[in-house]
Amino acid sequence: MTIDIPDNLSILCSHGDATVIFDNIIGNAVKYSREDGSIWIRSCQDGERICVHVKDDGVGLSPVEKEHVFEEFYMADSSRHDRSSSGLGLAIVSRLIGLYRGIVRVESEGKGKGTTFSVCLPDPNYGS
Repeated sequence: MTIDIPDNLSILCSHGDATVIFDNIIGNAVKYSREDGSIWIRSCQDGERICVHVKDDGVGLSPVEKEHVFEEFYMADSSRHDRSSSGLGLAIVSRLIGLYRGIVRVESEGKGKGTTFSVCLPDPNYGS
Protein backbone atom coordinates (compact mmCIF):
# COMPACT_ATOMS: atom_id res chain seq x y z
CA MET A 1 0.00 0.00 0.00
CA THR A 2 1.37 3.39 -1.01
CA ILE A 3 -0.04 6.46 0.74
CA ASP A 4 0.62 9.98 -0.52
CA ILE A 5 -1.45 12.25 1.72
CA PRO A 6 -0.01 15.24 3.57
CA ASP A 7 -0.16 15.15 7.36
CA ASN A 8 -2.03 18.46 7.42
CA LEU A 9 -4.82 17.42 5.02
CA SER A 10 -8.12 18.95 6.06
CA ILE A 11 -11.56 18.10 4.66
CA LEU A 12 -15.02 19.25 5.61
CA CYS A 13 -16.39 16.05 7.16
CA SER A 14 -16.89 14.70 10.67
CA HIS A 15 -14.37 12.19 11.98
CA GLY A 16 -17.07 9.51 12.28
CA ASP A 17 -18.34 10.01 8.74
CA ALA A 18 -14.80 10.09 7.32
CA THR A 19 -14.12 6.80 9.10
CA VAL A 20 -17.19 5.18 7.53
CA ILE A 21 -16.35 6.54 4.07
CA PHE A 22 -12.69 5.56 3.99
CA ASP A 23 -13.12 2.24 5.83
CA ASN A 24 -15.56 1.20 3.11
CA ILE A 25 -13.52 2.39 0.15
CA ILE A 26 -10.13 1.21 1.40
CA GLY A 27 -11.68 -2.02 2.69
CA ASN A 28 -13.09 -2.73 -0.76
CA ALA A 29 -9.70 -2.01 -2.37
CA VAL A 30 -8.12 -4.58 -0.05
CA LYS A 31 -10.95 -7.09 -0.51
CA TYR A 32 -10.89 -6.96 -4.32
CA SER A 33 -7.13 -6.74 -4.85
CA ARG A 34 -5.06 -9.71 -5.87
CA GLU A 35 -3.12 -11.37 -3.10
CA ASP A 36 0.10 -9.78 -4.41
CA GLY A 37 -1.66 -6.60 -5.57
CA SER A 38 -1.04 -2.96 -4.84
CA ILE A 39 -3.18 -0.12 -3.50
CA TRP A 40 -2.38 3.56 -3.88
CA ILE A 41 -4.01 6.33 -1.84
CA ARG A 42 -3.31 9.92 -2.76
CA SER A 43 -4.90 13.31 -2.34
CA CYS A 44 -5.03 16.41 -4.51
CA GLN A 45 -6.64 19.85 -4.65
CA ASP A 46 -9.44 20.09 -7.23
CA GLY A 47 -10.66 23.67 -7.17
CA GLU A 48 -12.68 24.13 -3.99
CA ARG A 49 -12.50 20.43 -3.14
CA ILE A 50 -9.95 18.06 -1.71
CA CYS A 51 -10.01 14.73 -3.50
CA VAL A 52 -8.73 11.44 -2.13
CA HIS A 53 -8.18 8.73 -4.73
CA VAL A 54 -8.00 5.06 -3.76
CA LYS A 55 -6.71 2.92 -6.60
CA ASP A 56 -6.18 -0.82 -6.71
CA ASP A 57 -5.01 -3.21 -9.40
CA GLY A 58 -7.60 -5.84 -8.53
CA VAL A 59 -10.65 -7.39 -10.17
CA GLY A 60 -12.02 -4.18 -11.72
CA LEU A 61 -15.59 -3.41 -12.77
CA SER A 62 -17.51 -3.86 -15.99
CA PRO A 63 -19.36 -0.80 -17.40
CA VAL A 64 -22.66 -2.23 -16.07
CA GLU A 65 -21.21 -2.81 -12.62
CA LYS A 66 -19.87 0.78 -12.54
CA GLU A 67 -23.39 2.10 -13.20
CA HIS A 68 -24.86 0.26 -10.21
CA VAL A 69 -22.04 0.13 -7.66
CA PHE A 70 -23.54 2.88 -5.44
CA GLU A 71 -27.02 1.29 -5.32
CA GLU A 72 -28.30 -0.29 -2.12
CA PHE A 73 -27.76 -4.06 -1.90
CA TYR A 74 -25.80 -4.17 -5.16
CA MET A 75 -22.86 -6.57 -5.11
CA ALA A 76 -20.72 -6.34 -8.23
CA ASP A 77 -18.94 -9.66 -7.90
CA SER A 78 -21.15 -12.05 -5.96
CA SER A 79 -18.61 -14.86 -6.32
CA ARG A 80 -16.19 -12.89 -4.10
CA HIS A 81 -18.67 -12.01 -1.37
CA ASP A 82 -18.87 -13.70 1.95
CA ARG A 83 -22.04 -13.65 4.03
CA SER A 84 -20.79 -10.63 6.03
CA SER A 85 -21.35 -8.21 3.13
CA SER A 86 -24.74 -6.51 2.85
CA GLY A 87 -24.21 -4.52 -0.34
CA LEU A 88 -24.89 -1.30 1.57
CA GLY A 89 -21.35 0.05 2.09
CA LEU A 90 -20.96 2.11 -1.08
CA ALA A 91 -24.59 3.30 -0.96
CA ILE A 92 -23.90 4.64 2.53
CA VAL A 93 -20.65 6.22 1.32
CA SER A 94 -22.48 7.95 -1.52
CA ARG A 95 -25.18 9.33 0.78
CA LEU A 96 -22.70 10.57 3.38
CA ILE A 97 -20.60 12.34 0.76
CA GLY A 98 -23.76 13.91 -0.67
CA LEU A 99 -24.63 15.34 2.77
CA TYR A 100 -21.37 17.28 2.65
CA ARG A 101 -22.02 18.43 -0.93
CA GLY A 102 -19.19 16.23 -2.08
CA ILE A 103 -18.74 13.91 -5.02
CA VAL A 104 -17.77 10.25 -5.24
CA ARG A 105 -16.73 8.70 -8.55
CA VAL A 106 -15.62 5.28 -9.66
CA GLU A 107 -13.38 4.48 -12.62
CA SER A 108 -12.35 1.13 -14.03
CA GLU A 109 -11.16 0.10 -17.46
CA GLY A 110 -12.91 -3.24 -17.06
CA LYS A 111 -12.62 -6.65 -15.47
CA GLY A 112 -9.14 -7.46 -14.23
CA LYS A 113 -7.93 -3.88 -14.68
CA GLY A 114 -8.39 -2.44 -11.19
CA THR A 115 -10.64 0.28 -9.81
CA THR A 116 -10.20 3.85 -8.62
CA PHE A 117 -12.63 5.50 -6.22
CA SER A 118 -12.37 9.28 -5.89
CA VAL A 119 -13.89 11.05 -2.90
CA CYS A 120 -14.03 14.83 -3.29
CA LEU A 121 -15.16 16.90 -0.31
CA PRO A 122 -15.20 20.66 0.27
CA ASP A 123 -11.88 22.19 1.28
CA PRO A 124 -12.52 24.04 4.54
CA ASN A 125 -9.62 26.38 3.69
CA TYR A 126 -10.80 27.29 0.18
CA GLY A 127 -10.90 31.03 -0.29
CA SER A 128 -9.09 31.74 2.99
